[in-house]
Amino acid sequence: KKHFSDVVISTYDAFLADKDLWPVLKPDCVIQFGQIVVSKRVQQMVASWDNVEYIEVNPTMDSMNPMGKTTIHMQASIDMFTHLFAVKNESNAYLNRWQRLEVAGKAQLSTAIEEPSCFEGRTIRELQQH
Repeated sequence: KKHFSDVVISTYDAFLADKDLWPVLKPDCVIQFGQIVVSKRVQQMVASWDNVEYIEVNPTMDSMNPMGKTTIHMQASIDMFTHLFAVKNESNAYLNRWQRLEVAGKAQLSTAIEEPSCFEGRTIRELQQH
């Protein structure tokens, strides 16, 4: 069984507060499955990117992208899309950028648990532990 925990980025909202990272994290293409991420920072970051192919994959033709950035709307299930368009990426450089930020974000949030008062970072850290 394959585990995907090493590619799940859970602390993105914390490190995306640094807007200097947004251009560094700019991809060639965004593929959106289903609803857009609720995070205001993610939405602002994506809205700030120009010249990025934005593919929206949805089993219906309903648009789930209120930013209007969609360049291609593909009517397909996630399984169908990944089966038809699966590409083996030989480079992990882009993923590694996100993973390094995730490690740093988790380290920063682990210090937040020591804070005596309740705030967003501490709450997130406590939720991650359960």
